[in-house]
Amino acid sequence: MHGIETIQRMNEDRQKIADLERQVKQLKINEHFLLDAVDQIHDCICPGKDGDWQARARQAVQEARSLKVMLNDRRRLVEYDRVSD
Repeated sequence: MHGIETIQRMNEDRQKIADLERQVKQLKINEHFLLDAVDQIHDCICPGKDGDWQARARQAVQEARSLKVMLNDRRRLVEYDRVSD
């Protein structure tokens, strides 16, 4: 029985390795997708700014937050104008 158990364990280990390899492959795909998305967003809202991927991500987030504040302020002004008419 000892030999069969060893073979079963080896097969289980191979399966675990194959599962981990699939996970790594999917993580690489996800990473590429996310970095590409960050680059596209960065190119749209941060023209002329450069940096490594972390800097570009921070710049894009900062600019998006600034845009959100500006849009909220603009909406408040539009609402104020409607109410005051």
